[in-house]
Amino acid sequence: MTALTLERQVDLLRYGLPDVLFLEGTRSEGLGSVTLTGGPDEFMGLVTRLQAPVVFLERFAFQEDHFSSYHPEEIWSSEDLGSADLLDARALQAFRARLGEELLVVLSVPYAGLLLGLELTAPWWEAFMEARSQAIDQRQGEVAAQAQSRQLERQAQREREVTLLRALLPDDAKFRTLACEAKPRITALRRRAESVLRSQVPEAAIHVGHDEAVREIAAAIKADARAAQRRS
Repeated sequence: MTALTLERQVDLLRYGLPDVLFLEGTRSEGLGSVTLTGGPDEFMGLVTRLQAPVVFLERFAFQEDHFSSYHPEEIWSSEDLGSADLLDARALQAFRARLGEELLVVLSVPYAGLLLGLELTAPWWEAFMEARSQAIDQRQGEVAAQAQSRQLERQAQREREVTLLRALLPDDAKFRTLACEAKPRITALRRRAESVLRSQVPEAAIHVGHDEAVREIAAAIKADARAAQRRS
């Protein structure tokens, strides 16, 4: 059975509530709102029981904001939703042609200082949300894979730099002097190690992640120096 279009759903409500005035594009300002969990039949029953003379009707369009992975679960929001980062997602391509179409109609009736509302959505909204969920999962997988790749590359780069440090630092006089101090200073050792490394790799930088290797090299130099003193 073909799902009813939004306009058809609204027409059926108008038909079922012939004595009620439907005011489009407006609502009673300053009132809190409660979204009803029932469907159109329950809403018509409520309006009839309340003998409400008017129903407010608001329309919302399908926008690029809905292609954002940061979009809240609500269909519409006044928050800043960020960029439409899923606009090019393969799973959502079929829905791009619907941009600008009517997505949501909110009907509400004032009662006891509140607006009791019914939300009617386009028949394709659930399919879009399912596809959007798939697109988010795919994007998160891609981001995780990229992060892992960057981490592996940083690890490989650090290992290459450590190999260079082990080859260069034992022959550097300034580093040897710092290593042989009574209490070697890691900050000074790190700064000298970076200077030596940059003589071979100009863009290199020594970080805290290199400290273990720098300390090991300094400790080995100091141990060798003490052994040499004992032999002399």
